[in-house]
Amino acid sequence: MGFRVGMVATGGTISMRREEEGKAPRPALGGAHLVAMLDEGAHVADVEVTTYEPHQIASEDLSFSLLSNLAAEIEQAVAENDAVIVTHGTDTMEDAAYFVAEALGNPDVIFTGSMLPADHPEYDGISNLTFAFIAARSGQSMGTVICMYRDCLPAWSARKMDSAAIDAFGIREGQPVGRLFDGEIERVSGR
Repeated sequence: MGFRVGMVATGGTISMRREEEGKAPRPALGGAHLVAMLDEGAHVADVEVTTYEPHQIASEDLSFSLLSNLAAEIEQAVAENDAVIVTHGTDTMEDAAYFVAEALGNPDVIFTGSMLPADHPEYDGISNLTFAFIAARSGQSMGTVICMYRDCLPAWSARKMDSAAIDAFGIREGQPVGRLFDGEIERVSGR
């Protein structure tokens, strides 16, 4: 059996596209579809991916009930896999990551997402998901982190700083836990 990754897909911009002209983008791509979009840079050829889809929503629709269900689904995925990646909407990603870290004892879980929908010409979802798979395969124990735009940020300090920038996430204090450099994770600070 190869390396096992649990992919918990929850909707958010990474899964969105416009279904009708003139309408707002809505979650449309499931976890399996997102994984199928990855290229060789994600090193998934020998990875066994199991998808979990507790809900498919725009992140502004997240409720405490959905968040509790998400934590339970992540706990199951952690028990069944070598690594866990959660695709999530960026508007509430920092809240969800922090909740999961606190509720589950800061397990090694990687949250990622996208600032632009899948039908946008500069879609960043696949590059962020590729980064998450590289981080998952690195064997680095980072705790619960948000990995977006080359940085893995600790859940306790991650913050969405700018709703319009591709590099929207930063940290309140401290340093990133890891950083993507030449296709590999470079450790920056301790867990």
